[in-house]
Amino acid sequence: MSSDCFDVRVKSVDGAEVILDVLTGTAGGLDDLCASRSFALVALHGALQGAVDTVRYTLPEDKSAAEIQRLYAKHDEAALVKALADEGDWYVEPEWMKKNVGRFIASCALVERRNNVGEDELSRRAVAIEAEFGGALYTNQAHLWQPRRWALCHNYTLRVIVADPKWAAHLEPGLEWGTTAYDVWFERSADA
Repeated sequence: MSSDCFDVRVKSVDGAEVILDVLTGTAGGLDDLCASRSFALVALHGALQGAVDTVRYTLPEDKSAAEIQRLYAKHDEAALVKALADEGDWYVEPEWMKKNVGRFIASCALVERRNNVGEDELSRRAVAIEAEFGGALYTNQAHLWQPRRWALCHNYTLRVIVADPKWAAHLEPGLEWGTTAYDVWFERSADA
């Protein structure tokens, strides 16, 4: 989780519409925001594997093993994962995104932004959260401090429309994961 730029949580999935809550982590700044179709594609692709880390630290050991196995199996069968399996380094290639992102993500729009109070205040809040939890935010204790980050740190909601509901079929409300996704391709418009 420490290298993740954002934490993502599925709020809802309804056919082709996916509502995501995104918490800024170690991205470009404490109030960084990524809201492109390329960001959505990379985030959705890594959802199940990323959720393994969340499960590992939030469920008791006797329950986490079965859930981790379920997530890996679901990942391996996900239509989106299978479709991108032979695409090389698609997740970092702007030209690939420009040519292909529309096959998977029809649109991605910012719905709401919360705790957008500027770098200085967000930095103060981050230090306060660390102090609350003994001066460091350990990954194996994320279930304790992560709710405070969601409450006090910069986060936002995205509405993602996938090009075909099968690209979102692997997602489920409540699924949460860390991601290194970013705006791989800065598009000017959906048809750019």
